[in-house]
Amino acid sequence: MNETYLIDKMQAYAKELEEVYYTPESIECKINKDNSKTVWLFEHAIIKIVELKKQTRIELPKKIIRILNLQDRAVFTKSSPDWAKFTLDEEMVNKILSNIKEMFLQCYKDNSEDSFGCCSRYLECSDKKSCIHPDRERARGCMYKTNLDKGLIFYGENRNTV
Repeated sequence: MNETYLIDKMQAYAKELEEVYYTPESIECKINKDNSKTVWLFEHAIIKIVELKKQTRIELPKKIIRILNLQDRAVFTKSSPDWAKFTLDEEMVNKILSNIKEMFLQCYKDNSEDSFGCCSRYLECSDKKSCIHPDRERARGCMYKTNLDKGLIFYGENRNTV
């Protein structure tokens, strides 16, 4: 299991979410000067991949560590206080892929410049169980969309919360 497998799986997942989240720029893998690779979601660096002689190491930022529930395994260094190092093995790849939706949602939401409660389409969004706002960039800031993505519907015929 290697970093190419992980990156390919992440890109495939992004395309599955195409209608809601995916644009050609939503996921990128860039090669750094030191030949390490960085995976970016919505302009947020989420994984650094470093090929060592005996293993492949990944580095994850704090927000991704929380999503993957790896706080107890995270070791930070003075030189890199916001990123922790882990071995890239099958267990880690599975953990990342099983939480990829949450990673996408967090980075998607974090990329929004303006946050707002909801727009005038909230009843239509509730009935369709997803955001229908035509401007995908503007929709990133909708807090109600965040709830809809989690399956929480507050209005209309599909209301499932009190």
